[in-house]
Amino acid sequence: MPTMLSSGPPLPPRSPKGGRPSLEVAAQLNFHILSTALDMFGRHGVDGATMNVIAAAAHVSKRTLYSRFGTKGELVSRVIEHCFTCHIEPVTAIRPPEGKLGERLLYAAGKLLNASLKPEMRVLDALLVWVGAHEPQLLQIVRQRMVEGPVALFASIFRTSVESGEARLDDLEFAATFTFDALVRTPRNRIMLTGDLDDSARAKRDYLERAIGLILLAARA
Repeated sequence: MPTMLSSGPPLPPRSPKGGRPSLEVAAQLNFHILSTALDMFGRHGVDGATMNVIAAAAHVSKRTLYSRFGTKGELVSRVIEHCFTCHIEPVTAIRPPEGKLGERLLYAAGKLLNASLKPEMRVLDALLVWVGAHEPQLLQIVRQRMVEGPVALFASIFRTSVESGEARLDDLEFAATFTFDALVRTPRNRIMLTGDLDDSARAKRDYLERAIGLILLAARA
């Protein structure tokens, strides 16, 4: 089923003087093309969204598209980077408000889980399947990056609680990775793959609160 994304930014205006675009306009054009490519990958699939389709949707020439991205593989790589910059890194950069460990975990997990269910992240899943078939070495790098930010966020939450004496954990890295799996990966898979968890605010909060309750028992043992 196609994944429909919101329309991307408009094509930046051309300079009436002609010539090479300024660095700002060039950056805007790249952003426009990458946003359009992400949309086309969602609508048509990675194989169905050809360079011709993407150029037409972005209202740029094929020459412009190839001069900026070279090959479809390079474009896919840049779209993945675009996803990180626009949709993943802003979420992993959040800092939960002051409060108890359970409250801070719930805040961070809720933000991460909701972000992982956005249409753009569903398109990213399809891009990773394509990358795995065409550039498997890149797939490992991307998967590692997808984990690093959330794990670092949970590790910082645990570290604060350990330093304050609220929690006792000997291996913060393991605890943070386990927490990411339990609070983000597992519910996302249950919502998107098995369908046994409802994608509603109430169902997600209930799941997270129960899972965090178990994590707190271990953190305070």
